[in-house]
Amino acid sequence: MTAPAHDALWPAPNSNHLPARTSRSPCTPSQNPFCSLCSPLLTSHRAISGCTSLSLKTVTNPLTAAVAAFKALNVTRVGLVSPYLASVNTVLIRCFKENGIDMTLFGSFGQEQEERVARIDSDSLFNACVALHEEGQKSESTKFDAVFMSCTNLVTLPVIQRVEEALKIPCLSSNLCLAWHMAELAGFTCDMAAVGSSMLLSRKI
Repeated sequence: MTAPAHDALWPAPNSNHLPARTSRSPCTPSQNPFCSLCSPLLTSHRAISGCTSLSLKTVTNPLTAAVAAFKALNVTRVGLVSPYLASVNTVLIRCFKENGIDMTLFGSFGQEQEERVARIDSDSLFNACVALHEEGQKSESTKFDAVFMSCTNLVTLPVIQRVEEALKIPCLSSNLCLAWHMAELAGFTCDMAAVGSSMLLSRKI
């Protein structure tokens, strides 16, 4: 299936239809230069292995942060909105599945060029989240309890609270989860409700 223009949602198979895993490493930065959630799986342990002064709890990345955020919200069924190609989405969904998060349904803008991802506008992201939620409500197997906008290049801040108000479920993004997780791990106490999901930022690890 050919992906449409950047402001259209591209429905794709849900996480119950993933092909069998073919290798231990899900992807590499060279294969997917802006796969900001998958590449840390390959690099974080390598970076940590040579440093004995840090505990694992002081290290995070977008994937680790997103998993921690969903666990803090007690959410295991998530709808995924991403800009990635289908091949990257498949890997990303598997990564979450291995961490106890079931991406029951996902939609993608199908973008290969990083610079186009950053230009996806707020209305397009909002409409994608709403359309995915409407699609998810059609079946018990695809219903989800939170929506996640993946990719650190997406400009998600203006959209998060708008989606939560419309759908009445948590709306998270890669950058929001990372900021929240870093603050939690650092022990910061600050009012971040103005910069993202009130449903997440009121929760503690």
